[in-house]
Amino acid sequence: MILAAPIVRLNMEGDAKVKDSVRGGGVAGFMYSSSPTLTLGLLIGVLDQIEDDALIAPIPLIRWQFAESWTLRTAIANLGGQNGLGAEVAWQWTPKVEMVGGVGYQRRRFRLNTNDEVGQETLIPIYGKLALEVHPQGKIELLVGVAAGG
Repeated sequence: MILAAPIVRLNMEGDAKVKDSVRGGGVAGFMYSSSPTLTLGLLIGVLDQIEDDALIAPIPLIRWQFAESWTLRTAIANLGGQNGLGAEVAWQWTPKVEMVGGVGYQRRRFRLNTNDEVGQETLIPIYGKLALEVHPQGKIELLVGVAAGG
């Protein structure tokens, strides 16, 4: 399967100039399922950075069910509305309840309110998640974690 998606981000504090804070990029790559328990792939992400060179990042995609109820996943993780690269191990407790532990990496540059300066934060989120399937097309996720290294 071939994958591709554009990315548009607005990275700014409240009163910073919008025109100086919009950034874009995209990801493209592939996924291949070698069996029902193993899917591998690779994305290449390119993202324009505020007052810095473009970020080019390889993003390995792995979905490996290494035991009956256990799965290892790597990809772009969405944690509390913020995206970053990450890996997690999931345990399917029941058909509708999943428990997850994971770690990620996030780096963001953003436009500051004052003097058109640039701020940057880098962090390593370490988290636990409880996912409850409430509908075949929907889940409720309870997330707890810490942001280390920031």
